Amino acid sequence: MTDSPQKMKIDTGRSSAGWSSYGCFRKCPRKFAYENRNSIEGKRGGARGLGSLVHGLLADHYVKIGQKRDGIVDEHPETAEETARELAQDFGVDDEDRDLALTRYREYCAHYRDDPWSPVTVEVEHKIGFLVRGDRIEVVEHGTEGSVPYTSRIDLVAKDRQGKVWIVDHKTAAKIRWDTKTRYGVSGQMHGFHWIGRFFYGEAFAGVMLNLIQTRAGVEFKRVRPVAAPKMVENFPRLVIHTAGEIAKLDAWAQNIEDWPTSANETVCVSTYGLCDHADRCRFGG
Repeated sequence: MTDSPQKMKIDTGRSSAGWSSYGCFRKCPRKFAYENRNSIEGKRGGARGLGSLVHGLLADHYVKIGQKRDGIVDEHPETAEETARELAQDFGVDDEDRDLALTRYREYCAHYRDDPWSPVTVEVEHKIGFLVRGDRIEVVEHGTEGSVPYTSRIDLVAKDRQGKVWIVDHKTAAKIRWDTKTRYGVSGQMHGFHWIGRFFYGEAFAGVMLNLIQTRAGVEFKRVRPVAAPKMVENFPRLVIHTAGEIAKLDAWAQNIEDWPTSANETVCVSTYGLCDHADRCRFGG
């Protein structure tokens, strides 16, 4: 186990070599290329913008809790309203969704007034490497020669009242579904959390917790653990190494964006967020 990363300036953006990239490639190599090799961003605003705004408010919330615990005095603290206005501009969120996010944030604070979580890190990118050594795969320090990088910007690492450390992932949804913990239980993001948690926090690491915030179908908050998927967790380093190899091959071979294959699958090209941001480029070129 190594020391945990130090708190840094809040950045709720994508991790440099995390499941947002590796998982995107597994879903659709062309989408990965558009967003990581062609400087084309996805759409702003909408459900994603609302979720990003809630994440930003929660990040600010837990940073302030940590500062108060550590006796750090901020001489010019921003109000939640000021933070929401700034974040709404960053994420392309309209006034209605900004006010909705602020309302849910306040309701969250009231619901968890006696919050058992003490922040360890907030929105800190944790970095490890997976290294093939003979017939074994080892978790090593990020940047170790020959290793494949894996990183994750974790919403919140928190210590509970028993001193156990949890990786907490904030998830917003228009409506919290009965199968949410099953859906995230098979997510590579959650599997990566297990490897990072063990590496940085050792025996103190208790597991992963989903911090669910319902946005549109009434007020509801839940904290649940994803369903167990021990075999998928075990195989996760192999999946990352395999995916990194596929990306490297396409990087060496592809001459233009059309050389990256599409998914051409109706459940991928159309997701819970609607039609893929890049669908028209795939359909008509350009």
